[in-house]
Amino acid sequence: MTRAVARTRRRSRASGGAHRNTRAEAVAASLQSAYGGWVIIWSPWRRAFSAFCAVSTDSMIIDEASVSGLLRRIGEVELAARTPGRGADDAARRAAETMRDRIVGGDWPPGRKILSGDELAPILRVDRPTVHRALSHLERVGYLRTVPGKGTYVRPPADWP
Repeated sequence: MTRAVARTRRRSRASGGAHRNTRAEAVAASLQSAYGGWVIIWSPWRRAFSAFCAVSTDSMIIDEASVSGLLRRIGEVELAARTPGRGADDAARRAAETMRDRIVGGDWPPGRKILSGDELAPILRVDRPTVHRALSHLERVGYLRTVPGKGTYVRPPADWP
């Protein structure tokens, strides 16, 4: 290969050449504006969307060829970040899952005031602080809303994740 041909090839790769996909770049820019805390780019080299979590202390890169796959993976990461952790919060996670199952299953319909933490603790077989961690998790995720001085209520299904 001659030097002129090699230079031409290098220039076409560096400038994007035929690999540039302006539609994918525009989609990545609109996704980044819609998902705060994420940097989303179209990588022509990988031929995939790459998402970097800008608010996480852990380095995380998600590469997906399709927009739907990327959004599904971002949703999984955000849900995992909002879920109570392991170890000491394992009981809070189980309590939150039990309460979520009652909400989704229709045992606790939308608009219903749920029992207080003192009343839920013996039912769920956990201590009061654990119930409060589970309740605050379900409130952050969107299943419950707390009205100060009134109580905690089940939100409508449209607010659920």
